[in-house]
Amino acid sequence: MLKLKNSLKNYEWGSRTFLSNAYNIHNPQNLPMAELWIGINLQNPSKVYYNNKISLLSDVLKKDPYKLLGNAVAKYFGALPFLFKILCIEHPLSIQVHPNKILAKKGFIRENIKLIPLDSYKRNYKDNNYKPELIYAMRPFHALIGFRNFSEITSLLNKIINIHPCISYFQRNPNRDNLLKLLKFLLFLKGKEKLLTLNLLKSCIKSLTIEPWKTINDIIMYYPQDNGLFLFLFLNNFFLKTGEAVFIPPGTPHSYLKGIAVEVCANSDNVIRAGLTSKYVDILDFLINIKFEESSLENFLIRPKKLKNELQFTVTVNDFIFAIHNLKDEYHIINQNSMAILFCIEGNFSIINNKIHITMKSGESYFISADEMPITIKGNGCLARVFNKFD
Repeated sequence: MLKLKNSLKNYEWGSRTFLSNAYNIHNPQNLPMAELWIGINLQNPSKVYYNNKISLLSDVLKKDPYKLLGNAVAKYFGALPFLFKILCIEHPLSIQVHPNKILAKKGFIRENIKLIPLDSYKRNYKDNNYKPELIYAMRPFHALIGFRNFSEITSLLNKIINIHPCISYFQRNPNRDNLLKLLKFLLFLKGKEKLLTLNLLKSCIKSLTIEPWKTINDIIMYYPQDNGLFLFLFLNNFFLKTGEAVFIPPGTPHSYLKGIAVEVCANSDNVIRAGLTSKYVDILDFLINIKFEESSLENFLIRPKKLKNELQFTVTVNDFIFAIHNLKDEYHIINQNSMAILFCIEGNFSIINNKIHITMKSGESYFISADEMPITIKGNGCLARVFNKFD
């Protein structure tokens, strides 16, 4: 059992207070603390105290992957296949999409051939992996996820119908091809035409207090001249309750607007952005990667499986499974064939097997190796667990 030392991402949209207040993470410079990363991703790898020294978790796992990860995980992935994050969103982050496996590999090779450094501002593909992700709301969570039904988009577009013929054309013929053409037009708008269209969008806010106009009004103060504002008419506007979770497949356009959440994803940092950001925006690559499919909350919401003292959120990929343990001075036995990462969301816990007994408090995380299973957890509070399962 290895206690993890994790790193932060200080993105501009992050909360300056949540991690300090909830987990006593010091912030002497009062920086935005947007994400806490737990895993082996090269952009922000976790460290452990192992054999009397500080080492990268990734280096420790390489010493005996079958023993530490579990036979199936080591054989199938060769390394820890997931990345665990705590998202602390005070202001909206970019409208973005993550690639599927094929496009990730092509994009990574293409940018390598162009000799774009991995840390370059213009780098979209920092690795060759896809990035499906799960979001678990630790607090109420506001997000844009996936395309609305075309009929709903058509209705919302009535407010700006006179801007260009391609809008009315989509309304008469709402399909994927015409949606692509319309998005190209709106996202590439420049100069006077862009200003006119944005002013029309802003004028709607003054007379409409329902969604999505209310959300646009909340966001526009941060990005008043951003073409990404048009996407609020196209993407589903979801408000997740505490304890709800969604699964976002590759190719799904999304943006997280406000809230606190766990994110679990495949081990990747590939992001292609279309707006609401000071980072690099690549509209063409964004449009290449997205799936133009109608959707609703039911397409993304995960119905957890209730086990004893456990809610298990299974997804359609093998890279991870997410579970929540809510205990009240109770014991719970975990027996699995893979490693696990445990994160204490709230409270205090004991982790016990036949050799070791450790305690963990809010904000602490541990790597539990496959050969240390089964373990018993006991405590008061909420514990998150990420692992793998192969039938």
